[in-house]
Amino acid sequence: MSTQPGWRLAHAIAWREFDGEIVVYHDGTGSTHHLGSLGSAVLRALAAHASGIGIGALVHELGIEADPHGDAAADVEHALDELAELKIAIPVAA
Repeated sequence: MSTQPGWRLAHAIAWREFDGEIVVYHDGTGSTHHLGSLGSAVLRALAAHASGIGIGALVHELGIEADPHGDAAADVEHALDELAELKIAIPVAA
């Protein structure tokens, strides 16, 4: 799913931040999710780009660096894929 050029937040969500982490309620599914630090950072960045943002720009905006076992883009892609499975983020065309 992360092969799409951009991502944005789904419309049917509400979220709150507590101590740097985010809790998301999805009105369409009735589910509530607690996001970790990377998922929270990705959600904040997506919220700032309502029309969508590409992975490269997202990685740059987040200012994250690769960990010793992978690269930053792969980590962000993984977080986006998880948010997409939860129907919190959706891919968009460029």
